[in-house]
Amino acid sequence: MYVAMNSGRKGKALQPQGLILLFAIVAMLGVIYFQKMDSGVKYRLEIVHVATGTVIIDFPVLESEKFQIHYTHSVDCLPVRETFRAEKGQLVLDEVHWMSFGAGLGYMDQGKIRVENEWIIIEQMNRRVGQLLLRVGTIADHRLVYRGEEYPLKNYVEGRELVQLSVARQSR
Repeated sequence: MYVAMNSGRKGKALQPQGLILLFAIVAMLGVIYFQKMDSGVKYRLEIVHVATGTVIIDFPVLESEKFQIHYTHSVDCLPVRETFRAEKGQLVLDEVHWMSFGAGLGYMDQGKIRVENEWIIIEQMNRRVGQLLLRVGTIADHRLVYRGEEYPLKNYVEGRELVQLSVARQSR
């Protein structure tokens, strides 16, 4: 059996086994493509200036990807690091690191507490916060740490301005 090709040449038609193999390869490539799309960016990490509604930071974020807020505690003037993750379109607090139990920094019986060098660490908190309202501090120097880069919030809004940090579904 011969099939005419666009080039004007004649060649052999694919046998049933060849058609099945070709179909299997195309199907596997389709599955791999859609798995990669599904495991890709699903969410956006957004920081919105509450007074104006302006999105000041908007980054793609993967399911379970972690990012941090670093700041200086306004009472004891020691560093604090809060680790969040994106989970099913929500903001989840995973871990908190601080150097002393200052005002507003207490163990709320969530997760596991441990001490490592000078740090007090609460890990495995799994606290769903949905969104975080944050008044950008003049002393605190709030910084978003995303994929190894620091983004000082004071570069985006004035001190004492209210921002909202949240994870939103990526629109397709």
